[in-house]
This record gives sequence, C-alpha cells and structure tokens, in this order.
Amino acid sequence: MNLTYVEEKETISIDQAANYLRISTATVRNWIKHNYLTPVTSTNKMRFLVKDVHSLKENLTNGNINRLRKRANKQKSGATFLPSEYLSDPRKTQDILNALNLISQFDIPAEESLFFLAINLLSREGLVKPTNEIDDLLSFRENLFPHRQVMQEMQNWAKEISFKSTNDFRSQIIKLTIPQVQDFLGMVYQSLSCEGKKSQSGSYYTPSQIVEDVIADYVHSPNEKVLDPCCGTGQYLLIALDHLLSLGAGENALQNIWGIDIDGIAVHIARINVLIKCKNQDGVSPNIFCKNTLLEGANDFFQVNSCIQENSFNLIITNPPWGAQFSIPELRQLNSLFPRIHSGESFSYFIEKGFQYLKEGGILSYILPESFLNVKTHNDIRKTILNRATIKKIQYLNRAFKNVFTPAIRLDIKKTVAPSTHKIKIRNGKNFDIEQKRFSDNNNSEFHINIEKKDSAILDKIFTQDHTTLTNHADWALGIVTGNNLKFLSTNKLPGHEGVLTGKEIFKFNCVAPKRFIKFEPKKLQQVAPEEKYRAGEKLIYRFISKELIFSYDNQQLLTLNSANILIPRIARYPIKAILGLFNSSLYQYIFQKKFNSIKILRGQIESLPLPNWADEQINKITLLTSRIIKSGANQNNSSLFQELDVFIMSQWGLSNGEIALIRDAINHKKDK
Repeated sequence: MNLTYVEEKETISIDQAANYLRISTATVRNWIKHNYLTPVTSTNKMRFLVKDVHSLKENLTNGNINRLRKRANKQKSGATFLPSEYLSDPRKTQDILNALNLISQFDIPAEESLFFLAINLLSREGLVKPTNEIDDLLSFRENLFPHRQVMQEMQNWAKEISFKSTNDFRSQIIKLTIPQVQDFLGMVYQSLSCEGKKSQSGSYYTPSQIVEDVIADYVHSPNEKVLDPCCGTGQYLLIALDHLLSLGAGENALQNIWGIDIDGIAVHIARINVLIKCKNQDGVSPNIFCKNTLLEGANDFFQVNSCIQENSFNLIITNPPWGAQFSIPELRQLNSLFPRIHSGESFSYFIEKGFQYLKEGGILSYILPESFLNVKTHNDIRKTILNRATIKKIQYLNRAFKNVFTPAIRLDIKKTVAPSTHKIKIRNGKNFDIEQKRFSDNNNSEFHINIEKKDSAILDKIFTQDHTTLTNHADWALGIVTGNNLKFLSTNKLPGHEGVLTGKEIFKFNCVAPKRFIKFEPKKLQQVAPEEKYRAGEKLIYRFISKELIFSYDNQQLLTLNSANILIPRIARYPIKAILGLFNSSLYQYIFQKKFNSIKILRGQIESLPLPNWADEQINKITLLTSRIIKSGANQNNSSLFQELDVFIMSQWGLSNGEIALIRDAINHKKDK
C-alpha cells in the first residue's frame, strides 16, 4: 500500500482500527499498553495514523511480532471441511470425497480442478460431448460444445487459468461420478476453501433449506426481479430460478435473476449452474457478475440491461459476509459511501446497499449473526432499519453454519416506513408478534425478540422501579491472553507458577480449584490486565462464553484466563456479595435471557442490569444469604439456601406468584433447549 503525503496524516477511529486488524477494541487498548500501537490523540475518542495501523497489520501478517504470531497464523489457517449440511443424501458424500482426494493427490490448484469438474458436469448434462482428447476440449472445438453460451463461458474461464495439470489428472477428473445435487461444484469449492480465507472474507454458504424457506415466502409471481448481491456459487439464485420456472416465467426467468460476487471462481460456478438449469435456452448470458458490490456503482452491473437500475428489484436475498476484513483504502471509501455506518461491519454495509437496489415496497431478506439484534456496536444499522423500513419477520436459526459458533437469524424487511401500529412476526421456537415501535424505544434500538407481552409487563415492573447500574461504578478486566497456551500453561504446579482460572472452573457463587498453572510474567504475555485487578481483595469472576450469567466470588487474588473475566463493583452502599447474589438469581438470568439471549457475556449487558435502591435492611439480607451460600460451598441452583435467596429477591421486586412461576418456566425451558 503506497501512501501519499495526505494519507500519511490521515487517521482512523479505534473501531476502524479494530475492524482492520480483526481484533476487539479491548485488544487494541491492550496493544497500546504494550506499545504495539500509539494513538495520536489523548482524548477518549482515540485516533490512529493510517500508516501506523497498516504497518502493524503487515508485521502481524508476516509474523514479525512473536507474541502476536499465533493470531496471524490462525487467520491463515489452511483447514478444510466438507459442507455436509448441503447434502440431502449423506451417501453422496463419498462422491465429493473422491473428487477432493483426487485433487489432493495431484496437488492441483482449486480453480483448475473446478474447471475440469465443470467439464465433467456439463458432459453429464449433455452440454459438452464426451471425448478422450483433452486438448480438443481446451481448443473449444464447436463440435464438442453444442451449447454456444456454455462454450463461451468455459472459454472465458479458461483464459483466466494457467493450466498445470497432467493428462492423467484430467482424464481421471472428467470421469469421476458426480452426484445429483443442486450445486456440486459449489460444494467442492467450499470444501477446498481454507477456514482462514473464509474467516477473512466473512463467507459461509447457506444451507439449502434456509434458502428454500425465503424463496417460498416471497417469490409468488413469474415477474419477480431477484438480486443476490453476495451470490457465491448461486444457492439463492438456483432456487429462485426453480420457483420462477414453476410459476410459468419461461425464458424470462433467466433474465429476472441477478447475482454479484467478488469471488471470481464462485461467479464462474454460479454462471455454469444457471446455464445447466436453463440448458434449453442458448445465446442468453446469465446476469451474474464478478464485481465488488459495495464499492462499484450500479451502472457497472446493470448497464447490459437498461431497464434494470437501482431501485428496480422486488426481492434482495442473501447471506452477506459477517465481519469481513477491509483494507484501509476500502474503509475510507466505505465511510464515504455509507456515512450512517460507524461500526465497519460488512453486513451493515450490505444492508445499506440493499436499500439502494430495492424498489419501494420491495423485500430484503438477509441471514445475519444473532449479535446484530442487541450488540451496541450495531445500533447504527438497527436505527437505519427502524427509520426507513418495515420489519416483517425475524426468525431465529440457531447455529446454522458448520464450524461457525455464532447463532444466526433471518431478517426480512420491507422498503417502506412502518406504520406506528405495525407488528413484527417473531419466530424463535414460539410464534408471536412484537410492535416495531418497542424496538425504537429501546436505549440502543435493540431488537429484543424474546420478549412477549407477558414478559414486557414483568420487565417494565422491574425497570420502572428506582434503581442504579454498574455504569461508571465498577472496574473491569479481561482475563489473560497468553498468546501460546502450550508454552505458558502447565497442568502441574511448577516452581514459580500459580493457579489460573478458566471459564470451566467458574460456577455460581464459588469457583473450583484451578486446573492450569502459569508463571505470571506480564511482559511475556500477549494481553494482561493491570495486576491490581487480579489481586483485588474481593472480586467477581464471570464466564465470558456462556448462555447464562455465572458469577463466582474470589478473595484469594487468583489469576484468570480470557474465558473468565473480572468485575469489581464500586458502589458504596452495595456490598460485592449483594451484587453477586442478584446476578446469580433466577430473576437476573431471566432478564439476561429476554434482553440479550447471547452466548457471550458482555460488559455493556452487565452494566444494564438494574441494582434496586432498596433499604439497607434488604441489601444486607441478600448479602447475608449470599455469604452463607459461599460458605456452604454450594455452586448450583438446587440448594435450599439458593432457593431462599431467589424467593427473597423476587418478592422484594414485588413479583406475584404467577410472575415468579412464569420466570422459572422460562428459565427451565431455556435449559431444556
């Protein structure tokens, strides 16, 4: 990256730096402490020189900083996996494995391998005539390509490949058995793609059932114009094409589906897939383009058809990249093109872009991470949606993607301002409606999809009572990130080592003895909080990755790893054990479940929990009961002491027996799922 003099002086925010480096803002702050990065401003709104962030990224990628090398290596991971979720018949998996094994055996690049697999597939479909003369295929003799558009497509693809394979490989791969599945080439490509590459691009292809459901909901007319702005190998487009053809669209069906993707190999596969689907039509080029959807204008895509412009599509459907990595110049362009988006999040940019392509009254249906619903960082795009669109449906999809831990949701919105009385269809294991206005009334425009009317009444009763929060009233610390656990951690207590807690040792009220040991030498570790946080006389430790609030009490000055974070409350009239009792109670688990339903316990979520401004007598009672639980060694919810504490807390909030029963039913239902 060559920087001009003006760019030498250019700065970016901490959020933009974190996005570019693929780390959290907390890690950026830690790296500042270790002098890996220096802000050019001393205010709370830190700014960094573009050239400094870019230089750090280069050092990280090249492994020049030993302590950070593991992070870079993780991004460059070469692991592969078979996307079995796309196969309706698992017995056909072996055919894909045969292709992968052959490619691996001959060590042929993915694109060349896929080109010859495409020849095989086209031959099976009657679009390429079988031949033992591979050179004849590569010379593109017309007698071997009865379909002119297919020949043109393969000829264009061949021009982009530097062929290296032997005739032995070619003859074997074009004779492999190919199963009768919708997107065989896409499955092989997905399997060949390394995890590191997919992580950086944010690309994970969508299971077919999710796509089927979206198309079935919205493709009801043969004249629907459908766009997938991140089409990959064409999953959405193929199923949309099926529906259009079944509705009698005929030859117009191919002209009514449009796709864009930045991945050239995926685009070639998508075009081949569509041509096979419409093999009775010749001379018509698919409307699928290899372009940068976010950074290239609509005219670049649609100039081939003057009747298609921005604001022309009835339906825009996709699984956009989540957390895709952008270069500094790209971020600069994106900030200019999408000034309402401050997070640097790729799916937010794609939602904004979707609005541009969508006609008034059209539908946009995207697959998004669950964090979109309530994480503060994404309040920019949530506000945009609430101000400009009608939310039709939010559906919880759980963990929809193999090797992706994050749960997903489906968001359907209509390009028209929502009426004040509009209700959103929520599908999260239960079917109910929520007024869209309720989302607008939330502090950060959170989309709370677990709060039904009866839940809303309970939460209103809680949050309208006089209370305070931990905002600006607590110290926080992340657990240690070693950078190399194999090097720094041991299972035996060696000389100079001490116990270090992980999330697995954290239970409600009490932690168990550490099972790992470390020599605490902060300068050698990748990320460390100030030592006084670990050595506090009293502190709360909570599991970072968890579906429920789990807080332990510690007065032994124990160290923690990054799966166990630290909270030290600073409210004079609130003993730490009183907060521990509240946060571990059924009521607070219910509040967390309804408002966040997250797999990560975030500081902002904890800071929003209400601490009631009760009399000292009530707070002291909670402290006493909590102390007795700690002393008893109990760390589960089934002890009689916990039940006594639980009932006391809910009764002091004024909850009725019916409301208490509802809270407990909700928690038990969650545990059973």
